[in-house]
Amino acid sequence: MRGRLVLWWVLAWLMLAAQSPQPVEQRSGRQTGAANRDQRPPEDPAIAESLGRLVRVVEAQNNDPQAAEDRQRTKDDLAAQESMALWTLVIALVSVGALILSTVGVVLIFVTFKQTRIAARWAGVGSRQSRRALKHMQIVSKVELRPYLFVDRIEVETLLERHFRVIIVLKNFGRTPARKIQAFIQSFVSESLNTAREFTEADRIYLDVAAPEACRRAFTPLSFTKEQWDAEPTKAHAIIRVKYVYEDEGGNEYGELLEYYSSRTNMTRDEPRFYLLTDWTKEREGRKKAKQGDLFDLPRLKARAGGRTKTPTKATQKTGKGNKPDKPKEPPGK
Repeated sequence: MRGRLVLWWVLAWLMLAAQSPQPVEQRSGRQTGAANRDQRPPEDPAIAESLGRLVRVVEAQNNDPQAAEDRQRTKDDLAAQESMALWTLVIALVSVGALILSTVGVVLIFVTFKQTRIAARWAGVGSRQSRRALKHMQIVSKVELRPYLFVDRIEVETLLERHFRVIIVLKNFGRTPARKIQAFIQSFVSESLNTAREFTEADRIYLDVAAPEACRRAFTPLSFTKEQWDAEPTKAHAIIRVKYVYEDEGGNEYGELLEYYSSRTNMTRDEPRFYLLTDWTKEREGRKKAKQGDLFDLPRLKARAGGRTKTPTKATQKTGKGNKPDKPKEPPGK
């Protein structure tokens, strides 16, 4: 390509040199100038032959189809190289952008892992709090959805002058039925409020089931002797001892021990008055447990025969529930 350009430049210079006029000396006068203008330099045959040869070479090259293909191929190669350079630049820019995005992605993944770890830690805390809340809800549900059996009131019916019938009214204030209700009731007259008597099997009363807001009534007789009736009110106290146990739907057992006292005048009112004894209950209850065992732990809680409780023997009362009595020692010498 460069050789062709040089050839064209040489050809153009030769043509300009052939057509340019030769310098002559200036002569004065108009004839001399006109004669000089009309004169042309003689053509050199060698130069003309060279120019013709060059023209033929150029025309031959222009008419050669292979040369046109070469020129077109050269143009296509140049365009392809320019396009390749452009796409190389684009690929380089895309690679730089991809590198930046990859770096940002790695940073975001690290931050995500860190936040995931924090979230897992807080999820563990939330799980523990949920378990505590569930346990609290179970306790609250157990407390709310259970029977609450209490002594609602105490009624007195007069049978004879010194003989009465004391009626204990138990009411279920809970939201579920109270089942397998058993009550132990004692009533006696004593001068001292610290007099304690043990419950026996004869004091047991079976009241079965009490639905929510339902009442169960149990009564016991109370009699004054003539001396107690004629004595001062502070010398003869009517003492009522009530102990009852019951179960909920799940078989959990509950119970309570209550002791009341009243005087002759308070019992014979239109609305009898009984007062709760609370100051010496715990001490006497501990004394009773040490002596005969707690009535809440009677063998009825472990084994029921036909819905009724077997009376504990002296051996089981002495050694405790579930324990066998000790074998009598053999006399010495045997």
